[in-house]
Amino acid sequence: MKAFVFLVSCLLTVAAHAEIKTVDSVEPNKFVGTWYRIAANPNFFEPATGCARQVLFPRPDGKVGVYNTGNRDNPSGELLEYHGYAEPKDSSFTKLEVHFDGVSQTGAFWVVGLDAGYQWTVVTDNLGYTLYVMSRNPTLDSASYQAALAAATSAGVSVDRLKTENQTGCQYPPVPSMN
Repeated sequence: MKAFVFLVSCLLTVAAHAEIKTVDSVEPNKFVGTWYRIAANPNFFEPATGCARQVLFPRPDGKVGVYNTGNRDNPSGELLEYHGYAEPKDSSFTKLEVHFDGVSQTGAFWVVGLDAGYQWTVVTDNLGYTLYVMSRNPTLDSASYQAALAAATSAGVSVDRLKTENQTGCQYPPVPSMN
């Protein structure tokens, strides 16, 4: 009986997340570049970081190169670096499959909120477990942050676990050659 209740609970959880809606489309050339993490849902596979940054760059094969950095726990903590690529699932460029070097699991990167000027974005996975609010600048004004939260909620993603992240006093490492 416990197994049945667990299975039904899992199915209901998946069904509840099936309603996540992405933005209509993303222009890849406008989306690439540097993004700073303003807020994120804590998760088991990512350590707590400060100064989190993501650099996206076009690759000749049509995929998007990914270079993520952050400092463990605070701005002076150990530098963590992750390299990989994202592969668009269709021409809308709203759903991407992310591959990181040395990691066997792939991740989902769904764009569920995007400022018209590409100054902030909200991304999650296909289940709404991860959630990231990112900005072109290390800080995001209150009105834009509230708009990002509203975009996430409107897309069917809960913002209840979202935690703001430290971007104060950061020394961002240089971006390595992306060839």
